[in-house]
Parts: sequence; C-alpha cells; structure tokens
Amino acid sequence: MYTDIIPHRSLPFGSGKITFSVPEKLKPNIHVGQIVEILLRGRREQGCIIDIFQKHPDFDTVDILRILTPQILSKKSIDFLEQITEYYFSSYSKALFLMIPEKMWKSDGIPPTESYLVKTRFIASPRGTKQKLIFEILEKNSGKMPEKNLREMAQASSAVITNLLEKGLMRRTLEEFITPKIPENFNAFPEFTKDQKKIFTEMKSSKKSLLMGPAGSGKTLLALKHVADEILKGKQALFLVPEKFISASLIELFSRFFPREIFELYHSGLSEGEKWNIWWKVKTGRLKIIFGTRAALFLPFENLGIVVVDEEHDTSYKNDQAPRYHVRKAAEMLAEIHDAQLILQSATPSLEAYYLTNTIFHSGRDKAMPCLYKLFTLEKRFGSDFPPKINIVDLREELQRKNFSPFSLLLQKKIHECLQKKKQVLLFLNRRGKNSALVCRECGISVTCSNCKNRITIHEDRNKNEFLLCHHCGQMDKIPFSCSRCNSTKLKGFGVGTQELEKEAKKLFPHAKILRADSDSTARKNASEFLLEEFSSGKADILIGTQIIGKGIDIPNIGLVGILLADIAFHLPDFRASEYAFQMLSQVAGRTGRKGEEGETVLQTYLPEHPAVQFCGKHNFQEFYDQEMMERKSLSFPPFTKSIRLIFVDYSEKKAKEKSEKWKVRLVKKWHSLFPKEHFFISLAPAMTKKQHDKFHYHIFIMGNHPEWLLNAENLSGIRIDRDPVDSF
Repeated sequence: MYTDIIPHRSLPFGSGKITFSVPEKLKPNIHVGQIVEILLRGRREQGCIIDIFQKHPDFDTVDILRILTPQILSKKSIDFLEQITEYYFSSYSKALFLMIPEKMWKSDGIPPTESYLVKTRFIASPRGTKQKLIFEILEKNSGKMPEKNLREMAQASSAVITNLLEKGLMRRTLEEFITPKIPENFNAFPEFTKDQKKIFTEMKSSKKSLLMGPAGSGKTLLALKHVADEILKGKQALFLVPEKFISASLIELFSRFFPREIFELYHSGLSEGEKWNIWWKVKTGRLKIIFGTRAALFLPFENLGIVVVDEEHDTSYKNDQAPRYHVRKAAEMLAEIHDAQLILQSATPSLEAYYLTNTIFHSGRDKAMPCLYKLFTLEKRFGSDFPPKINIVDLREELQRKNFSPFSLLLQKKIHECLQKKKQVLLFLNRRGKNSALVCRECGISVTCSNCKNRITIHEDRNKNEFLLCHHCGQMDKIPFSCSRCNSTKLKGFGVGTQELEKEAKKLFPHAKILRADSDSTARKNASEFLLEEFSSGKADILIGTQIIGKGIDIPNIGLVGILLADIAFHLPDFRASEYAFQMLSQVAGRTGRKGEEGETVLQTYLPEHPAVQFCGKHNFQEFYDQEMMERKSLSFPPFTKSIRLIFVDYSEKKAKEKSEKWKVRLVKKWHSLFPKEHFFISLAPAMTKKQHDKFHYHIFIMGNHPEWLLNAENLSGIRIDRDPVDSF
C-alpha cells in the first residue's frame, strides 16, 4: 500500500506531493486526510495524506513513521484541493496551507473545548440593565450559551461577566462543541414583493444563478431565504463577502433570522486560536452558516448545501498569493463537488459573470452546451420606485470658475443642505492604482498607448526624465507636447489624498464631525468595524473614505454621496478600466437613498462624456455591458478569451528581464510548433510598480482560448503564475 503525502513545509522543488509506503502495522488505520509523521531529508516532518493506492511506483519509497491524527480532511476537501492546485498551477503545499489551520499541525486532531455560561438557580436578582439583558438572552436560549456569543450579543465586558460569576448567578463550563438544535422554522422574513416571490421560486430549480438588481432591491434577503431553506434540510451554508469591513452590519442582519450559535464570521485576520475553533465547529457540524471573506472557502464543510458570493464583481475576491485563485471559479468548484446551489449576486456583475448567463458555449468538438448560469433580475429597489438622483459635475468648468478646491460648488451646496437636514454624507475618493495617468485638463481624455490603445502611465528614468510606459504590451512613448484631441498643452498627472480631503472638509464644514476610513486609519484590528459603527450610530456627520466604504454599507440616514474624482478609475492602465469605473461609481452611488428615503449623488469628473459616467447617471447596466462587450470582442480580450500572467521576480533587474525575455521566446516557439492554428497574444512588460520590496517585477501576458496549453508540461518553478488575472499591472 502506498500514499501520496503533502509535507507541512513547502518544498523548493516539484509539486509538493511525495509518495511513501505504508508499513503493515499501520495499514488497518490509514485514511486519506490524516496527518502523519514522515522522514524527509533525514528530518522528522509532518504531512497530510491525499491519496492511497496499491500499485508499486517506479521508484523506491520510504515508510510512513506513524499516524498523528484521525481523518481531518474529507474526500471532498481533498478533491477541492486538487482542483485548485491543477487549475491555478499551484503547488499542493500552498493549497494545503489554506485548508489546515497552523494550530492543527501542533495538535492531536481532537476538537478543542468551548467556554459556556449557564444560568444557575439563584436567590438574588441580576442588577443593572446589562445584567438583565444577559439573563434575557440566556432565557431565550434554554439558560445556556457559548460565552463568546453571549458577550457579543449583550455587548458585555469581562467585568460584567466576572461579577455575575462571583455572585453565583451564572457558572462557566468547558465542554466539547455542542451541535445546536435547529428550529423547525426561523424568524419570519419580510413579505416579498410579487417579483421577488417569482424569482425566489425560479431560483430553487437553478443550480447556478446570477442575481442582479440595484442596491437595496432585496438581493441579500432573497439569498438568505435560500440559505434558511438549506439549513432546515440539515445542510451547511457559505455566504462570502469581499471585505470583513462589512461584517458588523451582516452579523446584525443574520441575527434577525438565525440563532446566533449556528453562524460565525471567518476571515484571515482572526487569531490562530479563533481559526482553529471555527474550523472544528464547521468540521463537526456545530456551525451551520459561515459568512466571511475568500479564506472561508477552504473550511472543512461536510454537508454544504449552498454557496452565496455577495458583490460578485469585487476584485478583492482574487487572491494575490499562490494559489492565485478567484472566488468565483473556486466557488464553482466547491459547489459542484458538494452538489450545492451557487448564487452570485451584484448590482453591477462582472462582465465575465454576465457573459456566462447569455452565451452558448462549445466544446472542442463543437457540441452546443447550455449557459453556465441563469440570470435573475430585480428591477426596483425594495420600498422605493426611484433610484438615487445622480448630478454630474464637469471639473473643467470648475477650473474656469477659478474653483481649485477638490469640492465643486454644487457639492459644497449639497453638503450644507444635507447637514441642515440632519442627514449624513459619504465622500468617496478612488485611490486604486499608484502611478499617475497623463490627462488633458481641457477635454479630460487620458493619453493611450500608441500600440495597443490601453491607458498608459507616467514613469521616470534614472535621470528623472519622464516617459510613458504601457504595462499591457510594454510600449514606451515620449510625453506628448499637446493633447491629440483638442491640442491643449495642459497635460498633467493628477490626484488627491484622503488626508488632504479631510483638511479641506474641516475648513468648509467646521461644525461637522468628520471620520476618515482609508488604509492608514483602518490598519488596527477591528478599526474599520469601529469606524462603521460610529458612523452608522449617528456620531459623525461626514465619512471620507476609499474603496472600503463603497462595499455593502447600508445606512438609511445617508442623504448624500460625493464622488470626488471619478477619473482615476478611467485612466488605469487596464483594459477593464471602464468596467471597474462603472462598477465603482454605481456601487458608491447606491449607498444613498435606502429604505425608501430619497438619495442624491454628486459625481465630479473631468470627463463627463465617458461611457461609465453616462450609463451610471442613467442607471443603465445593459447598455454599458453591450458597448463594453463590443469593444472587448473587437480586441479579443476576456471574456472572449482567457488570460494567464507569468510574473518574474529577482533582486537584479537584469536577471528578471532576461528570464522573462527567454520565456517569451520559448512560449512563442511552442505556439508555432505545437499549436500553429491557435491564436495567442503574448506580451512582455515591466510591472507598473517595477520595484517592490527590493525586487524587480516583469510579467508576460498570454491571451487566447487555451493559454494553459502553452504552460502544460513545463517546469514553472520560480515563476509566479496568475491565471485569470483581474488587472494588467
């Protein structure tokens, strides 16, 4: 008997999978998914069994030393690991790292215990509002609850709990995870509209659905009703969100319908102990619902019934470390393995997802296949017939009026009016991408690459001379003297930071309480959740932020959204720039006018005629999609083709560049010799930020119907592989 084992520690060679033989004494107890002890390069190491077989390999093997744990990964988890590894050209050890918490390698595979608080028979009565609230919650849960959940629901400090324990009003016990009893029905959901009822019923017969509708149209409630139905069948559910920043509002929403002890939040920012506890609760069935970021995909679900991907379009769903998986594709794999329902939902779906709902695919033998997803559309906001009004401000006219403030005159006026009505204001500044585009201040267009027509960015050489560089095809151009459209000489890079914006806002609105949410102000643990709670509770009037505030915020009192400089998104050196701009503008604008309230958005731009601005102003996704897809098709860009990026990294720029150049020659030769009838686009360019962490980065882009064919059977060690990349820089 033989086994394939993935060592705990990554190997500097090969795929990370090694074959070992099984000694006779261990054969009766050996199983896939166990952690075992092995001898590797003269050292005792740990590894996980992913396959057991009988056929003798063509080489000598070494025996497993001993079994360390029971089976901790199921066959379904192993299947998921192998699909991720194969599709994303990853080593097994990198994928296994996502699946097994670090603390598991140091344990004996026995589930940890959990602290419970139990109400005791007492003579004295609890005093104070907080103590009474704790006992009300306990009584609703049969007098016993996990301490973590009770403290969270009551927002009780450790001092309050200690006081009750010392008085003998409660006692603390350590027990193995107890699987909660699922009620026959959950709390009632709001009454659905006629359209919502129809869509909900039709979605039940669809294994893969794309649920589309404007912000506030009830997409999340529909998805949660599907989740509730699966839980009542005894299944588990996974609800994915792009950022943990929005978790606080989701905990509140989930708590309206589900008992707190059956769901939990999971993300990479948890401590190792927290991850370990949640991992075991999912493994043992203690938790029925997990909502979290992309890391939650790799929890050991035993009986998964539904996967929901909220805000499906968000680029945060792409992992930037190996394996460089995308949640949409990984969720498809996971749902198929478990035969589970998959729901993607967004007000502004990615073009890749939307394309999958209305395209007939063909296999290599030209056999017609059905669409991969079924599209369901909610047309109206829940409780409101009108989307928020969007006012478009031309910043070129502001300059002509000698207004050099980042706040247009209209935005200043609207903010004053909003504050007078005791409404809150959300100010959004897009800071995606670092290098500056070259933009005409007269007509608003950005300079594009002379070769491939993608956006191009300003760089400096060693002598501080500026030039233009395309990060898609590698073309280098001189800085033009004048604009190609209007001949103006006012060509400049531009941008403004959140801190500058905050200072200006304090000058213009001195009596307003202002909060700032960006990478600096939210760096501390739970800082983003604290900011959101402070703003949603009405303790601040204005919230200034970057991408993080445009995702999933549902605060009814927001009366105005200001988008300070929409143009940054237009000028990204990426063929998806227009798509990202439209999604960003639509999502941020959707933060106002919730729960039937009127809302308004002021969108400031140097390019008001840009399609993303025009279609956002009309709330018209379909026309934007049709126009963008025509352009993508003419250029043979995704989703009409697939793409893979190879990233070459070295401390020496010369070595990184030379290696990438050699690989480009190798790939072109392979294309012409093995696949002469296939059409590929192969380009080489330095990364937009060429030097990162003291290393130089060059990348090769491969586009075609099957770019993976050029990489199969190649030794790719030392190269970072990014399949289906979501950016070009």
